[in-house]
Amino acid sequence: MNPFDVIAYFDQISDFLSGVSDIFGGLFSALEVVFGWADIEKPAE
Repeated sequence: MNPFDVIAYFDQISDFLSGVSDIFGGLFSALEVVFGWADIEKPAE
């Protein structure tokens, strides 16, 4: 295995991880929006 193969392999892993983190970031922001709306819809105490 030459060094360039290793570099390409880690590059693929970092791309995959950034894609996964983007997906989770989108899910969390969607949850924040949903819970934010839920907070707004509650009657003010």
